[in-house]
Amino acid sequence: MVLPPSFLFLDCKPHMYSDDQIQIVMDHFLRTWLKARNVLSYRLERAGPLFHVAYTSAPMLTTPSRLNEFLVLQGNPQDNLDLIHSRIDALPHWLTVFTHDPAQTKRDYTPLGYEFVSDEFLMRLPNLEEHLRPVNPNLAVRRVQTVDEGMWLNQTSSQMLVHPPRLRDPDMGYYYIANENLPVCTGRYSIIDKQIVGPDKIQTHPAFRRQGLGSELLNTMHRDAVAVGCTESVLLSSVEGQRLYQRLGYDDVSPAVVFASVHRTSVNGC
Repeated sequence: MVLPPSFLFLDCKPHMYSDDQIQIVMDHFLRTWLKARNVLSYRLERAGPLFHVAYTSAPMLTTPSRLNEFLVLQGNPQDNLDLIHSRIDALPHWLTVFTHDPAQTKRDYTPLGYEFVSDEFLMRLPNLEEHLRPVNPNLAVRRVQTVDEGMWLNQTSSQMLVHPPRLRDPDMGYYYIANENLPVCTGRYSIIDKQIVGPDKIQTHPAFRRQGLGSELLNTMHRDAVAVGCTESVLLSSVEGQRLYQRLGYDDVSPAVVFASVHRTSVNGC
């Protein structure tokens, strides 16, 4: 289910997102994030407040039995569990809860068979063109152009950042900054609906942090996205990355708590 377009946010102020607006940003984030990933076979469905991603093959080799992922806006935890169990019974899964009270959310879900994984932040940059910055001539951001370059980036960065068959997709972009022929800052994006860009996997080598590399990489992404018609950006940030995105103008839409199911749970929480 595709939620209404971004024009519904015209008068929305930072930190003042209603539940309905948070769900729209959730939808935009989820679709950009899924499009950016190298896992291409999945089914995305919506059941009331619950978003359900069912994978054909496990997106993480370390947890090959987890083929389901849920994202939900904070409500009654038992109601959310009932919705989950109506779709998959008690199979292993991930659960991300978007909530105004992360501490309480952890207390609510831990007794119900969930293990805390991480704190995240749903963020949105509206009016993308207005937040573009001048290019820093001292930091050369490169966009991957060839299969060989993509394979080199994957190998030297020790991650599957680039999916070479998708290099010709105009809605995908893979970027890096190199130092002495090694990538020290990397990232990618995907575009949905011809107007929403979703930066993903923005990473800077620890030895090169606090030098403006992440900001310049994102600025280049933003510029390329605006050039093809994008008007806003959405992403899910780690705790460490939140300040970077705030400096670039991103709104804090909602904190999020990521859980993994750890044992069988029933509708009565036993």
